[in-house]
Amino acid sequence: MLSIAYDEEIASAAPDSPLVAQNENYKLELDEKNYGIILTDLKTGKEWRSTPALEGEELDEFGMPVTNHIQVESMLVVGYIDGQSSNYSVAPSYTSAVTGGRVRASGADNGFTVEYYFDDGKFMIPVEFVLHNDSLQVKIDPEKIQETKSRIISISVAPFLCSAKNNSEDSYLFFPSGSGALIEPKEISLQGNKYTSEVYGADLS
Repeated sequence: MLSIAYDEEIASAAPDSPLVAQNENYKLELDEKNYGIILTDLKTGKEWRSTPALEGEELDEFGMPVTNHIQVESMLVVGYIDGQSSNYSVAPSYTSAVTGGRVRASGADNGFTVEYYFDDGKFMIPVEFVLHNDSLQVKIDPEKIQETKSRIISISVAPFLCSAKNNSEDSYLFFPSGSGALIEPKEISLQGNKYTSEVYGADLS
């Protein structure tokens, strides 16, 4: 028996005012576009985002607007077993909860909480963001997750936090194979947007 059943009736709830937490070192804000986060170092002005910011409208070589991939726009990427088909599925929060489901955000001590309702998979994942003097804590209480017949297998939290968009100055990709390699991210490609390998391969160095 599930401890918490999925609530299919509750409505989305945007905050009445911008959700911001701040101390003498950092400011944490909710990005209501994709329900990600923006963390700002108040001493240097440097920003870290869950999604790299696009500066104005950019066009590709065909004159089409450049947009972020849906996984880049997502605060969560969830792998689950569908309760009806028993198939494995992957649900990015941007299309499965923010635009294709429901989201509820509310303030909390030194931060805020966002509940992501995935209507296709019928589960809800609450994420709490807590700002400390020297760090940001992002946590999920598994006892508060709501499910139906679908079963969550994996949750990737803020997979693109602190990342830079392609062609950014001093940006790089770390290739975790053998003793590792750094790659200049010059191209945007959808020919495989995920890479998996052992951290240590046959290279004994």
